[in-house]
Amino acid sequence: MDERELMRDLPNGLMAISPVPDVNFDNAASFCDRKLGLDTGVFVRRSIRSKNIEPLPISTLQVVPYGRNLVELEKGLRRVFHRCRKSNGLSIIRCTNCREECFCMNCIEKWYHIVPQEVKMSCPVCRGSCNCKTCLSILDEDGEFKDFMRDQNKVSKILQFHYVVCLLLPVLKKINKEQRFELEVEAKVRGKSSSEISIQQVECSYDEQLFCNNCKTSIVDFHRSCSNCSYDLCLSCCQELRCGNLPGGNEKAIFAYLDKGKSYMHGGKPITIKQRSSLKRKCMRGSSSFLKALPVWKANDLDHSIPCPPKELGGCGSYILDLRCVFPSNWTEELEKNAEEIACTYDFPDSLYSSSHCSLCISSRGTTQGFDTNTQKAATREDSEDNFLYYPPGRDIKDGIEHFQKHLGRGQPVIVRDVLQNTSDLTWDPLIMFKDFFDVDIPENDQKVVTAIDCMDWCEVEIGIQQFFIWYLEGRMHLNLWPEMLKVKEWPSPEMLGKLFPNHNDQFIHALPFQEYTNPNSGLLNLAVKLPKELSKPDLGPHVYISYGMAEELGRGDSVTKLRCDLSDMVNVLTHITEVATSLEQHGKIQKLKKKHEDQNRRESHLYKKLVNKVKSEPDLGIENVEKANNSKKQDVIGQVQFPNAVSGVPATRADEGAFLVKDELVSDTEENIEIYNVFRKCPVSNSLGAQWDVFRREDVPKLQEYLSIHSKEFSHIYCSPVEHVAHPIFDECFFLDSTHKKKLKEEYKIEPWTFYQNLGEAIIVPAGCPYQIRYLKRCINVQMDFVSPENVNKSIQLVEELRLLPKNHKAKQDRLEVKKMSLYGINAAIKEIRELTSSAMKNR
Repeated sequence: MDERELMRDLPNGLMAISPVPDVNFDNAASFCDRKLGLDTGVFVRRSIRSKNIEPLPISTLQVVPYGRNLVELEKGLRRVFHRCRKSNGLSIIRCTNCREECFCMNCIEKWYHIVPQEVKMSCPVCRGSCNCKTCLSILDEDGEFKDFMRDQNKVSKILQFHYVVCLLLPVLKKINKEQRFELEVEAKVRGKSSSEISIQQVECSYDEQLFCNNCKTSIVDFHRSCSNCSYDLCLSCCQELRCGNLPGGNEKAIFAYLDKGKSYMHGGKPITIKQRSSLKRKCMRGSSSFLKALPVWKANDLDHSIPCPPKELGGCGSYILDLRCVFPSNWTEELEKNAEEIACTYDFPDSLYSSSHCSLCISSRGTTQGFDTNTQKAATREDSEDNFLYYPPGRDIKDGIEHFQKHLGRGQPVIVRDVLQNTSDLTWDPLIMFKDFFDVDIPENDQKVVTAIDCMDWCEVEIGIQQFFIWYLEGRMHLNLWPEMLKVKEWPSPEMLGKLFPNHNDQFIHALPFQEYTNPNSGLLNLAVKLPKELSKPDLGPHVYISYGMAEELGRGDSVTKLRCDLSDMVNVLTHITEVATSLEQHGKIQKLKKKHEDQNRRESHLYKKLVNKVKSEPDLGIENVEKANNSKKQDVIGQVQFPNAVSGVPATRADEGAFLVKDELVSDTEENIEIYNVFRKCPVSNSLGAQWDVFRREDVPKLQEYLSIHSKEFSHIYCSPVEHVAHPIFDECFFLDSTHKKKLKEEYKIEPWTFYQNLGEAIIVPAGCPYQIRYLKRCINVQMDFVSPENVNKSIQLVEELRLLPKNHKAKQDRLEVKKMSLYGINAAIKEIRELTSSAMKNR
């Protein structure tokens, strides 16, 4: 072993850290000293020299060509511009840093948007920000971008790793606290002390993910397992079971929506039971039968041991669940000790997230009398200091990463402008991007199709790719001229995007703002990057969303992303927009149908209130009698709130409609005689505007959920039927608050979202735990990348705990993020980097 090697007692054992080799560059020749037009290999230093002069060094020898070759030499010395590869430009900017690259003024103005003087001091190649095809194709061995942080100051990197350790240490402490409690229970079961307990480590392959068989959340380390049937139970479920509760949401949700016909969706009357029985359209899969009584499953009252659950609950019911671990014994305990040692040496700013306002934003607005180009007003809350959002330009974020961290840690969205300006001449126009798909001859029975969602009835339909994009550019309407809004989610998939469109994929990642967080390959503060390459990683994107859209708010059938909440942070970039014109005739039809929709909503709202008052006036009959009474009235509830014969599961499918060419009935205009508008009215939308966002504050979530639960039947979802059952107001993703509901929410609960518009090329960053909804004002292509920040890990874990309590058949039930495991690997990687950087700095002194 080299005597200079440093032995470190790391969490995984002793490790010899080799020193950085000392390289002597004193005798290295600069590329400027190389000879022109001459092979250095033919020169041999003479052994005899003159006594009066020193020999000329070979490295500076210049060869002067014959006169007839001067013209050829001048041609050879002409510099080729790095970007456009031309050599005939008049305005040349040569980099004084590398002395190799030069750029023409046209390329600087078109592609880089930086001052020529800055290019002269340090060109885009030196800065690592060049977006030409040559530079973007320089990938490392894994095909990923080289770490853009490679030249960052070591001291700054050490401080950032200290920052990560301090943020993740509370998460690590909580994990260890839960595991120590479980270890004490195991010691009590075996009749030994905790120090005498040896926990068996499970054999798990790198690509295998462990999930709790009961609540479907990921298992990070300690858990209980059956030696007979391999039933796994997480520690949270163990604690709930010992408290006498059936763990992890064992009930089943009932998502009941009755298909009352296409005419009903456009304001007409619902079809009868007889008509519904002959309906060819496929209804939703699943069963609406209520959950049967579950068998008894509880912990032992004496030693708190837990038996394997009965067969009805997925176990064998024969053995006691044993304590198992994923990581080596005491690994997390040692990790906590090392993290505490490092945290003691770092002065974490306590005031970083202590208030809801940002001092940098307030000071900048104060200097400009309430207006600042780097902030945007998005709310009008009274006595609030967070109505403004951080709105920096993508090409020149002067405030740096610290300003962004202030907003991210407080759970405030950030809007970054013009992030696509530095990308090359790639277009996101679908007809150009997918030209290869359209040019290939495909047999009729093997047409390439995608699954789209119709925003009118929220059913899934299969449609040819080419047809979908033709309607994307030209527009599509129902037979009654009502606009038809379709959405395609996550197509192409991240794998498909990387294989078929590698330049789009790479340049999108390269263009993302705040690369320390958003880069999925080299983000220093992105915990998803810290997972070992051998482990299977969660799907964080890029995800492509293609949506039709319309500026006018329709009220029914709008192209929207319904209210939802992501477990991780995310950045969403609007990459393409196009607008489809609306004719005067169609606009008049839209206004007529909107009035029919409003009248229908009023009738059903009045009927619902009447039914509620009737139920309140009736005596309490008990659950069984109420169910019998409801069953006896099944034939009389058409058009009312409670619908029979509905089946559960979302989303619905309409496979019988095939290519989806004709699918709607013509609603008669004779039902209501309404004059068509003589003046065509259209919502004014700027050329670059694409979508409207509503993002709610985390502290307003409880009131928001309460409002949605109370007013749920005022919202429509599948088949335009009212929302009957609510398992979780946000994770259900069945609500969209239009302007009327947002106004009502503010009046009743004094809360409102941040509301802002997304322009072409803008990146919207939404922190984990912030509910948001989107309405598309034009045809839009959005590309989204998820990331996991250390600031919002606790919020992500809290959301995972909410997922545990969802019904077993809920579509959002399973935890695929594994944020606790990311936290452990993240803090371990940060400690390792701090030690290596510190050791390297000490040796270089």
